[in-house]
Amino acid sequence: MKSVIDALFEGKILPYEQIGVTGDDEYDEVNRNIRGEKEYFKSKLTEQDRQRLDALENLYTQSSYIQDVETFRYGFRLGVLIMVEIFTGKDLFAPKVRPGEAGE
Repeated sequence: MKSVIDALFEGKILPYEQIGVTGDDEYDEVNRNIRGEKEYFKSKLTEQDRQRLDALENLYTQSSYIQDVETFRYGFRLGVLIMVEIFTGKDLFAPKVRPGEAGE
C-alpha cells in the first residue's frame, strides 16, 4: 500500500476533481434552474450581449475557482494544525484581531 504522500506526489490524489456534489437532488435542481434562466436571458440578448454574458460567466468561474483553492488551502492548514495540536498537546489557536476590535 502506497503512502498518501506518494500518491499525492504521483498525481493519484486530485482533490479538485474528487470534490463535488453531484447526485445531490437540491444541487442538481438549482443548477437546472440556473441553466434555464441563463438560456431565457440569452435568448433575449443580441449576439454581442450573449458574448459579454459568456465572458461574465467565465469571470465568475475564475473567481469561484480562486475561492475554492483558498478554501482548500485553509481547510488543509486547519487540518494540519488540529493534528499538530493533538500530537503535541499544545494549544495552537490564536485568532487574528481585526482592525477596530479589542486587543489592538
